[in-house]
Amino acid sequence: MYNTTPGLNKNIFQKKSVTALFFLSLITFGIYTAVWYIKRANEFKNLGTEKKLNKTLAVILLILTCIGLLAFIFMAYYFFSFFMQIFVTAVAGGTPNLQGVETINSMTYISNIVSILTFIFYLILGFSVRGIINEFRHKKKIEIKVNGLLTFFFNFLYLQYEINRTIDGREYQKRIGPWVWLIILFLVPLLFSLIILISGLFLSI
Repeated sequence: MYNTTPGLNKNIFQKKSVTALFFLSLITFGIYTAVWYIKRANEFKNLGTEKKLNKTLAVILLILTCIGLLAFIFMAYYFFSFFMQIFVTAVAGGTPNLQGVETINSMTYISNIVSILTFIFYLILGFSVRGIINEFRHKKKIEIKVNGLLTFFFNFLYLQYEINRTIDGREYQKRIGPWVWLIILFLVPLLFSLIILISGLFLSI
């Protein structure tokens, strides 16, 4: 069954390739994810829903993502320098200076905090958009909601997928693609891990 009522206004929203968005996010190390939310904020405001996408949260996500990326680069450089110093000192027969371990622990702690905050904002924005799309559909008398589980795992990629469906009025069409990718990316590796774990337990008996 297909929806015959008009979908999202194409003058407000544009269909975008989910695959292209994935690669954009990949090559920008996640920065484009925040950019997507920032660019979409004004578009969602024009839908006339009570729920709004907070652009400030998207900007914070962008800042956190950039901080996390810079922290990763700095940590990688520091780790390399630290272990090279240990290696060179050990080869020369000296005593390695391990004072850098405390610095590494501190950087790891800070990096973990930034990662957790980034993930929290990532989820907040994702489920905010989910709520906006669901409210918009409800106004159209369409009770097919944006899936929460798929929003959790795929976030803005899945949301763009649903935006594309809403633009085309295909809300009632089955969501085959996202579920297939969920199985491939998450359930199959989990199943293999369980098989390996169980096999290891049996072999150790």
